[in-house]
Amino acid sequence: MINQKKFSGEFVGFDKDISPAAVQEAYIAQNPKHAYQQSSDKFILKFFSEHDLFNACAMKVHFNEYHITGSSRNYEVNWHCHNNKLFAITPMAPSCLNVITKVTQQAELH
Repeated sequence: MINQKKFSGEFVGFDKDISPAAVQEAYIAQNPKHAYQQSSDKFILKFFSEHDLFNACAMKVHFNEYHITGSSRNYEVNWHCHNNKLFAITPMAPSCLNVITKVTQQAELH
């Protein structure tokens, strides 16, 4: 039973009219294997690999008029806390080099 739930996640943010094919299309870049509806606003997506699942859950997806969020099943990852930690890290900018370049034009000798 655990193998069946391997690499699957719960995704919310839908209405009752969306089809599993449309949900799968929203995550086509993450290579979903199957999608099925668990409740009126929740879908379960299964992926081929763990990194596909984590990529799908890592951020909110805006698809048509839907704002979809996902969480992985069978993994203890708090995505909201995880993303807040990542956003808190200040990116390291390369140090600016104070280099002055002198441009000269030389006459062509023929």
